[in-house]
Amino acid sequence: MEVLGPAGSSRGDREVFTDYYAAVGLPTKGTIKTSSDHAPFMEAGIPVGWLFTSTNKLKTAREAEVYGGTAGVPYDACYHQPCDNLDNVSTTALNQTSDGAAHATLTLANRVY
Repeated sequence: MEVLGPAGSSRGDREVFTDYYAAVGLPTKGTIKTSSDHAPFMEAGIPVGWLFTSTNKLKTAREAEVYGGTAGVPYDACYHQPCDNLDNVSTTALNQTSDGAAHATLTLANRVY
């Protein structure tokens, strides 16, 4: 079951991200996650949108082929662990994610409703 979030959390807004990343040649994968930083906002009825760059989920062989890394190893072994600190930040992922967020912010801010 897909979780879309409260009113204003539009499925169409997801395409703002996926279209952007496709245009810059970065693969993406949709996810349904309701237990991260955005969850309290969603539970309070506040529209949400989100991007994930890591998880403690094990990477499949196909995911390793698409995104790099090693199959059977977590995307990020430090995710929500004591080692999840500034020394563990991927500047590549940070730059790619912030570029996508900036694109989405400008696109949605200029959208006529």
